[in-house]
Amino acid sequence: MDYVLFVFSLVAAVPAYTYGSWLNKQDNKAGAIWMWAMVLLGVGLSVFSMLRY
Repeated sequence: MDYVLFVFSLVAAVPAYTYGSWLNKQDNKAGAIWMWAMVLLGVGLSVFSMLRY
């Protein structure tokens, strides 16, 4: 089940990263950094969930 969570988080990370890049191009650096942090947090938590067992 942890692998499914990891795949879903990667799928969700693609549009979130793209949105963060768009925010960066619109000179919204704070919003872009926040979105990229959310991407890293989502993927990182799913990797942590896989590795903790």
